[in-house]
Amino acid sequence: MNINMTDPKRLTPDMPIYRRDKIDITIMMDFSVCNYRCFYCCAATADKKEEPLSKIAPFYLDFIDSFDATDKCVRINSYGEITLMEGFWYFLAEVTTRAKVTIATNLTFDVELLYRAAPAKSILFLLTTLHPETEESFEQFIIKYKDLTSHGYTVLVHYIVDDGRLLRAIEHCRYLSAEGISFFLSPMQGHVHGRVYPEDLASDTKRLLTETLEELHPQLLVRYPDLAFTGLSCSAGYDTFCIRGRAITPCMNSNELLGWIDGEFDIFSHPSPCRASHARSQCLPDMFLSDCRCYCMGRHDIESSTEALAPYLARYASLYEVSIQPALKSLHGQNIELVRRKLLSIPDKVVLALFGLPWYPYFQAVRERAEVETLVLPSGGKGGREIPILTPTEFLAQGRVASPLVLLSSIYEANEARSFMEVLPPEWKPVLVVYDFPAELTKWKG
Repeated sequence: MNINMTDPKRLTPDMPIYRRDKIDITIMMDFSVCNYRCFYCCAATADKKEEPLSKIAPFYLDFIDSFDATDKCVRINSYGEITLMEGFWYFLAEVTTRAKVTIATNLTFDVELLYRAAPAKSILFLLTTLHPETEESFEQFIIKYKDLTSHGYTVLVHYIVDDGRLLRAIEHCRYLSAEGISFFLSPMQGHVHGRVYPEDLASDTKRLLTETLEELHPQLLVRYPDLAFTGLSCSAGYDTFCIRGRAITPCMNSNELLGWIDGEFDIFSHPSPCRASHARSQCLPDMFLSDCRCYCMGRHDIESSTEALAPYLARYASLYEVSIQPALKSLHGQNIELVRRKLLSIPDKVVLALFGLPWYPYFQAVRERAEVETLVLPSGGKGGREIPILTPTEFLAQGRVASPLVLLSSIYEANEARSFMEVLPPEWKPVLVVYDFPAELTKWKG
């Protein structure tokens, strides 16, 4: 594993881990589905994953229990609508006996299910995004919001904007403000309809957002297309973690694999410099957390304004030039060296499986060291005269493998890569398996 560790001891969930104050765990369930099809959301095109929550939930609970801390927070998120998962309400009830909880949801669930599963005092807040589908039934959305708040639950409304949604957002936000409803705006992110956000927002949209946004992270996103906190001190991996499926990482932005919730894992022995090469997800380093409002599923109980954010924006601008850009350059060089070092061990002829990594430059990097007999990709491909391209299922159906297997995966598809490895026949021994190969050597974002 690609981990900068000072504590060599491998841990399992039955070993107590002592932290004086807080533990913050984000559970990112990558096997959920959604009842909406928002054009800008990754869940709109995601394949349904078949792994049931009941199968993996005991490992989540064991991981939470492994920490001895006075204050535990669990943030439950998913690639889709989390409340649609069978067994979710039972799981939520179990989590709330161990920690305070934040839930990302589109609020389409039956509120009585929440009332029975988790008392309001155990829920920090419900984070809901005002989707295009929600806007079509806006009055019903407001009724449910008020029902939840009347029962003591805090609901925070997140509004994602692009050029086309900006005027509608302003109209809805005026109404939300008049009704006393807590909300915040943020720019659309990622690849949508051939455009890259927030870089491709119109200049007028960017200007309006920078003049009105009251959240630090969205303000930084608009200003810095390659937003990162690389090199700045952070507690991610020490007392803050993100679980993607079964994979444990320091945070939502990290490429590094700490281990698996159903096996052994490593944690950092103290806060350390951030090693993530981007900060597009919900992230602010420790230096901002104590007294500044945080993005998305972080703190929102602090009054904020565009004026109050000015010192933080100026501070980041200075750090970006002095610390972050040099750290990013250094990390890029380290990752290139890591790729070279890992590939030194492969033989002259291999089968190459790539999960969560773009074709270039990884395929070419392997070909510089060895002849690639077959390429295995989750999506498959037509291939060509030179090399066959197979899906994992097609590859396994061959019933044999002539050359040693090299499997390279980024953290984005580490769970899929591990599932593939688990069904390989024992005699198909791979010569190299890396689940957290650095995916940021190109502009590809996973």
